[in-house]
Amino acid sequence: MQNLFPNEKIENQPVVVRKIEKKVGQNDKGYYHLQISSGIKNYDAKIWNDNPDIAERIIPGCFAYISGVAKDFKGTLQIHINKIEKIENPSQELINKVIPSCYLNSEQMEKELFNIIETIQNEKIKQLLNNIFSNDNIKTNFLKKLQEQKYITHT
Repeated sequence: MQNLFPNEKIENQPVVVRKIEKKVGQNDKGYYHLQISSGIKNYDAKIWNDNPDIAERIIPGCFAYISGVAKDFKGTLQIHINKIEKIENPSQELINKVIPSCYLNSEQMEKELFNIIETIQNEKIKQLLNNIFSNDNIKTNFLKKLQEQKYITHT
């Protein structure tokens, strides 16, 4: 689902539901507006059905399988979901597939952080960031927070 094109069909694609809101369209019919993600990609999605059972089962943070079609809406890709099924107990393999992460351990990430800081042209900002991340407590907590959010691996 990383490179979707307009009119491309989606079948049983695992996603994370980031947001779901019930709305009313111009035709006075209810629908659901969702923000979903798979890997590093985030998508706008619609369910053109106002079945209240959807909002009871599908909540922010849950994993779900979706089927539908990608549509072009004013130059932006939007997924029209015709089937959504909550994944009750996602496996660790599925979670790793759907949640964005990189394959750097915390030591590699620390090195990359300082490499990025070195590329900053504004000397005052560069010095500020070096001062902030030279504090071991701040640096450790920053990297720990990234690990908790699964942005880097635990190695």
